[in-house]
Amino acid sequence: MYRLAYRTIAVAVGDSGLHFAGSALAFKGSLTALATGGIFLIVYLLFRPYRESADHPLDLRERAHHLVEDYGSDSLAYFNTRSDKSFFFDGDDCFLAYKVVGDVAVISGDPVGPPERIPQIMEAFTGYCLSRGWRLAVIGASGKLVPLYQEAGLRGFSLGEEAIVEVGGFSLEGRQMRKLRQSVNQLAKAGYSMEFMYNASIPVHMKHELARISVDWRGGKQETGFSMGLGRLMSAEDPDCLLAVAYDPEMKPVGFLHFVPMYPRLGYSLGVHRSMIGSPGALSEFMIANTAQFLRAEGYRQMSLHFLAFCEHYRDDRETPGNPLWRGFAKLLDRFLPVVSAYQFDRKFNPSWKKRYLLHVGIADLVLVGIAATVAESALSVTRPSERKSKQDQAA
Repeated sequence: MYRLAYRTIAVAVGDSGLHFAGSALAFKGSLTALATGGIFLIVYLLFRPYRESADHPLDLRERAHHLVEDYGSDSLAYFNTRSDKSFFFDGDDCFLAYKVVGDVAVISGDPVGPPERIPQIMEAFTGYCLSRGWRLAVIGASGKLVPLYQEAGLRGFSLGEEAIVEVGGFSLEGRQMRKLRQSVNQLAKAGYSMEFMYNASIPVHMKHELARISVDWRGGKQETGFSMGLGRLMSAEDPDCLLAVAYDPEMKPVGFLHFVPMYPRLGYSLGVHRSMIGSPGALSEFMIANTAQFLRAEGYRQMSLHFLAFCEHYRDDRETPGNPLWRGFAKLLDRFLPVVSAYQFDRKFNPSWKKRYLLHVGIADLVLVGIAATVAESALSVTRPSERKSKQDQAA
């Protein structure tokens, strides 16, 4: 084998003692291409970043679930249990979840555990990444914890804000809520209603009906999301998740919301929002407003809605003028992804705003880290409203 490889390279570089002319030059050219490709393949295999499987033993997954139940008060914590994420544990009371995209290890949200352990686990994971040839990024990090990340040598870049409804004080009364109140009351008078249930009690036939609505809503595309997506729907693995179902006047399901918990009994974070194609435009407001009232009655405090990219630069009630460059970029991005339009929807519920950050090691990594984060979130595969409208027009 060695002699064959040696002779191939020798022929390719012209040091074999053989001479080629005419059509035989094509043979020499193919050997040259083969030798060059082989060298590049060997170099790639020697220096490529380490790859590992996201499949974990059941005991590790259960361990992660238990830590989320103990420390998962952040609205993104439960999403760390996605099946396509890998786990990194530091001791018995702290872990983080990540996914390797290219040679970037993308962490979603904050580590789950005592906040004071963040510098320690981030330093440990940084060394883990260096030993495997990975760069490091965190998407969706909490703004209040950025100083702790900085202790571990990470830099922060504000990605936007998360809309959080304080359901303890939520009400449809008052002038500020007039338009929302009118939309909700209009559907209620038309005979629309809501039902709430936890994953552990969802009937099988209901799962099938809602799964069909979800497939139509996505237009046949796969589920997207990473930092605020669970990747599974109405699973027995998530008994505490909350399902809010909307029915039309004939008691047929026409939409639903699927929430993940924020422990301990802090509230719920929106993971999936689906409506039947052709349903009333106010159905989304109807579902979220009724869910907020349900959570308030159950004694919860918060309901997280959506992450809004670069929101601090265009939000009407922002405290600073914002950057016009990022404001313009957000409006451009809204043509492809629900960015500014999602803000216009969320502001109807009078939410508070929680900053979320992209963390990286150095400026040189920022572009690559941004691309890896976009790929992890499957942002380019999101079904756009125009695609749903096209399908609705075809159905009509």
